[in-house]
Amino acid sequence: MLNDVILDFEYRKIKSDYERNTLILENRLIDLSRGKENIVELIGKATGLLKNFMKHI
Repeated sequence: MLNDVILDFEYRKIKSDYERNTLILENRLIDLSRGKENIVELIGKATGLLKNFMKHI
């Protein structure tokens, strides 16, 4: 912002999105630690995403 790289409203939007995503991820981490979310399923999804990503490199 100081060097006019981004405007103040752009910074606020980016910061807001970051804070929202951080809160969501922190809550998911809590759910995982309490056993409320199936980690095996998440690992399967992540593996599938990585395999798909590798096809496009």
